[in-house]
Amino acid sequence: MNMLHRKPFIFFAPCFDEVIFIKQSFLTSVSGLTEDSHNHCEVYNPINDTWKPFASPKVQRTNHSLISSSSFIYAIGGEGPAGFEPVISMEKYDPSNDTWCFAPPMRVGKSGTCAVEVDKKIYVIGGSTGHNVLNSCDVFDNVTQEWNELQGEHKSGH
Repeated sequence: MNMLHRKPFIFFAPCFDEVIFIKQSFLTSVSGLTEDSHNHCEVYNPINDTWKPFASPKVQRTNHSLISSSSFIYAIGGEGPAGFEPVISMEKYDPSNDTWCFAPPMRVGKSGTCAVEVDKKIYVIGGSTGHNVLNSCDVFDNVTQEWNELQGEHKSGH
């Protein structure tokens, strides 16, 4: 008997303007095989304890980075709906009008990264290309709208 099961896959929760944006990716599966994935997005306001939906990104993705900057929320890389091949796209969400738009794509598709924004630059660290584990760091400059690889010596504690 094949039954559809909807299981939460990954949660992302950046804070922006005193509210929390929750992006939850689901996998819908039949007997454990991935059949479909979709994204569900809600914003939580802890001051008045309310939830409301917000727009989903244009590209369905899982295993991606989601961060907030001073004006936007960014969805970076991850695995697209076609499978486990990482996507190069980056999208930015504008909370003022509840819309997503594409931002300049990364140089290489990555999933499972760590991302942080410091001084108007987004640092995307590590992850995987789907075939190789990465120990690199790519930097997106919000001022120039360009990606560059962070140069320097990478040391491992292992």
